[in-house]
Amino acid sequence: MSSTLPRDTPGLIEAGGHAYPAVLLPGISAEPERAVRADDVAADVDGELEAAGASHVDALREAGATLWDGPVLVYERVADGAVICRRSTYFRVLATSAAVGAELAVAGADAPLSELPLRRRAIRLAGGDPIASGRGRAAAVGLNIAVVAVGGGGRSALIGRRSRAMAAMPGMWSFVAGNIEPTDGPRPLASALGRELTEEMPALSPADARELVYGARVHGACFSLGRLGPSLLASTRIDATADDLGRLNAEEFDETRIIDLDDPESCWTGMSPRSLVPSSAALLSELIADD
Repeated sequence: MSSTLPRDTPGLIEAGGHAYPAVLLPGISAEPERAVRADDVAADVDGELEAAGASHVDALREAGATLWDGPVLVYERVADGAVICRRSTYFRVLATSAAVGAELAVAGADAPLSELPLRRRAIRLAGGDPIASGRGRAAAVGLNIAVVAVGGGGRSALIGRRSRAMAAMPGMWSFVAGNIEPTDGPRPLASALGRELTEEMPALSPADARELVYGARVHGACFSLGRLGPSLLASTRIDATADDLGRLNAEEFDETRIIDLDDPESCWTGMSPRSLVPSSAALLSELIADD
């Protein structure tokens, strides 16, 4: 990775007439129980990188972003069809992986690596390939899940614009999203999917969420070239209309939109790389193709 966003990166996500700054990770299991494996060890986070990125945490705090310093699972590598994770904390994520992404966002995707000291160090700590290795940084293992409503004869889903108060990707469009946590137990992805559906889709009861997770499918994982971290992509179907699903959690989403998955052109309207979270772009592309 000799530049910040190589135009010839294999697997770069291209959809809706745009190239999104993410690539698909190959070989991830389609089964939630097998797609993520958590090793019960602490991630080895580089102290110098964390110290250099602390100003990003301070800037978020000064801007009034919603912050919490809970435990999270962070990226280690991909092996045997699974994203392998280790334990860390959210503030370490913000000071390393998120700070690397913020640095690039300010400088621009065409900025030379020489002008991006955080990214340059993160790449070096990963042995030159941060897609293959999470060493040295805390890159949260995220998730995106779409509930596809099929009760009206077609396929539709809810997507929301993230609150400006969110620490990650504020103001951007996203499906239900979150991070996987050490407390999610021996089935970390399934547990995290259920938790996020319950929290972010108020119309669903915990029992509804559990049933939807039982039928969930993993479409794979994408790796953000901004924050240098992966997100699992999942969907599940419900025999209801999108209107029945109400709106997404107003504390995390300022606006909710219904998208018609059978009308691809309308799905991508207004969803440029500046306005759509890369992992949600990857999932949307998978959903449209999955007819």
